[in-house]
Amino acid sequence: MTQRQELTEEILKRMQKKYKGLLEIERITKELGELLSTDDRESVQLLLNMREEEIESVRREDVALREFLSLLDSDQRMYFANLMNGKEDATAEDFLEEKILQVGTQTRNVCDKTVALDKILSIKIAGKESFYQK
Repeated sequence: MTQRQELTEEILKRMQKKYKGLLEIERITKELGELLSTDDRESVQLLLNMREEEIESVRREDVALREFLSLLDSDQRMYFANLMNGKEDATAEDFLEEKILQVGTQTRNVCDKTVALDKILSIKIAGKESFYQK
């Protein structure tokens, strides 16, 4: 196995882990939205803590992925960054790289949906003091 194949496999593994973390963040965020109408502050706080742990886990994966990219020359770094970000014009050269592109696209979509939901919740809770209003 070549160094590029090993790197590609590691990137894919970490991308999948990041994606699973983002799915969990999305699930928790949806659950938070449902709980807000119940006035159950303890459960809301518990979910906020759980979500923060998942966010931190996703951040760690991002750092690791950036470290992997830093090992590559600038052309390779740009190529893999485009795959990882699910860029529409990115073209994968093999099966593993195609999987990275797919996971990158799914990750971007889940992230966009979660941010949109979080924005609604934040404005509902904090109003003009919301992070999104500043």
